[in-house]
Amino acid sequence: WDDFEAENSQLRSPFFYVAGNHDTTNQVMYDIYRKRHGVDGRAYYSFDYRGCHFVVLAVNDGILRPELLAEQIAWLDGDLAKAKSARHTFVIYHRPARDLKPFWPELVKRLDWDGYDLDGFGCWSHCFCPYCRTAYREEAGREIPASNDVNDPAFRHYLKWRLDRYTRFVQRWTA
Repeated sequence: WDDFEAENSQLRSPFFYVAGNHDTTNQVMYDIYRKRHGVDGRAYYSFDYRGCHFVVLAVNDGILRPELLAEQIAWLDGDLAKAKSARHTFVIYHRPARDLKPFWPELVKRLDWDGYDLDGFGCWSHCFCPYCRTAYREEAGREIPASNDVNDPAFRHYLKWRLDRYTRFVQRWTA
């Protein structure tokens, strides 16, 4: 962490930590992460910026200790209730929560979302929300492929489209 934090101190923009599977895999790692980067003793937190509400979840908590999932969901309920006036709510987590069976249904129940995965090119996954389906159809002239085989040209085309959209988003956000 010392080397990573030294590099981060050179950034000219804020950096927000998101606990991931390589940060909180066991109890020792989890405790170190919470001590160094936690907020109020938790690995998850939220903040507001320019009228938007950002929720940073620690979806691995439920894998490490199942009781932490219930604690985080209870916190999320209270946090979202306080953020009702936000123009937009962004929920950020390290790995696709759909891979974490107990967590995913709880998120779906609580969030009225347009899309679920803004992960740049890091995770090769799909978003089938109405907005992404329409945008891909209009911009690429085809449907989002069901395949997630990187050797499939249709899926590779979709990944390139996602990367381009993500790049444009980051450029607009940081302009």
